[in-house]
This record gives sequence, structure tokens and C-alpha cells, in this order.
Amino acid sequence: MADALIYTLLTTLETAIKANPGIAPGNVALGRLETLTEEQLPYVAIFLNDDVSLGDNGANNTNFIDWNVSVNIELTVTALSTESLDKAYLDLRALVHNSIMEDETLGLNFCLFAVPEGSDEPALTDDPERRLAVYRTSWIFRIRTSVKDITTL
Repeated sequence: MADALIYTLLTTLETAIKANPGIAPGNVALGRLETLTEEQLPYVAIFLNDDVSLGDNGANNTNFIDWNVSVNIELTVTALSTESLDKAYLDLRALVHNSIMEDETLGLNFCLFAVPEGSDEPALTDDPERRLAVYRTSWIFRIRTSVKDITTL
């Protein structure tokens, strides 16, 4: 696993999403929170899923290894009605997507490209006083590391 480069990828991804003027920077973070306040919504949580070396697919040589790094981004939204939850989610999803795809390499010399993988069905709260939904979107980032030292290019 390309630990140091993957952590750089995650923190750079966080910075790119925070830079979007449509998203409050304080509502974006690496990892999940157990509880969210009203001020933290909508909330964007970024976390690593897995990474896979593409060596068996010919995406390496004696100098480099290409990896697919899967990153999950959870979008937590609130709305006055269940019907408006989807709109709130889709609006936030578009902002996150645009933040990433503005430069799909995130300006990193070891990141080759990013591909959105889609999203899961939302987890909804049962509380009629506070309509809340958590949507998980997935992304694949193709990165390249050195064969001899996977913490570098």
C-alpha cells in the first residue's frame, strides 16, 4: 500500500472540496463524526476504502506500480421533507464532483486521474423532526508509485 502518497491524496482531496465556495470549509473533514450539529450540515466526510495494485493488469514495470485507490465520500444532508433530501444531496454531490474534476489529478504528480464510481442508497433517519440522510459516493483515484519505495513516485 502506498501509505504516504495515499494520505497526501486524501488531504489534497479535502483541501480541494473545502475550496469550493458552495461548501462551508468547516463542514468537510477526513473521517466520520459520531454526531453532527445543525451548523455542521451539510457535512462531507472523506475516508479511504481500499487500494489495489494493478500489477496483474500490466500497469507496472521495473520503475513504477499503478494503484487504484478507492475513496468514499459520505454526504450528510438535512431537509424539511423527505422529498427535498434528494435535491439537497444531488446539489451537494454536484459541488463535490466539480471540486474533484476541476483537476482530476488534484495537482498531484503521482495522481493520474479520478473516476466517480456512483453512490449507495441513502441511510435515512426515522425522526420526523429532523429529516437527515447520509449518502455514500465512491471514487477511484489512479496513482503511481515507485517499485522500490511505494511512498514516492
